[in-house]
Amino acid sequence: NVIPNVKIVVHKKKINLIMFNLFRMNKGYGIVVKQAIVHPGTYVGEYVGEILSETQAHQRILSTRNYEHNYLLLYNEHHSQSIVKTFVDARYYGNWTRFINHSCNPNLHIVPVRIDQPSPPHLAFFTLRTIQANEELSYSYGTTIDSQRSKPCHCSSFSCTGFMPYQSTD
Repeated sequence: NVIPNVKIVVHKKKINLIMFNLFRMNKGYGIVVKQAIVHPGTYVGEYVGEILSETQAHQRILSTRNYEHNYLLLYNEHHSQSIVKTFVDARYYGNWTRFINHSCNPNLHIVPVRIDQPSPPHLAFFTLRTIQANEELSYSYGTTIDSQRSKPCHCSSFSCTGFMPYQSTD
């Protein structure tokens, strides 16, 4: 559902971040905040990358080797009779947000933001709660677990499902 006339105000407060190598935890890279973010609903950043069609996204997935990192984000928006899919691939063109890892108990969520045009939306990260200094930023990659295709989850949260969410592009 589209909510008309909603205005998001972003105050230009710098958030101090550190990119960490989390390979020892089987997570690749990750982003940790240096100072606490105390207000839930704080804007953190935008997921930036190439906007792909569903066909292009499927081709990218097929061409990605099993050991390579995947920075393809699929955002589903549920409308009354349909699901609108936005595919953003930050592998070749992106920013620091591509290093935000999954957690089964995330501290961020994605909000689609539209500026001057209905599609594609800008995918903005906002905090769900207070985030402590030295805490890793995370969001949920989804809720669907595929027993054949899901990879092990290493988020270590108390509510960890043990598997990463997986959604097929077909």
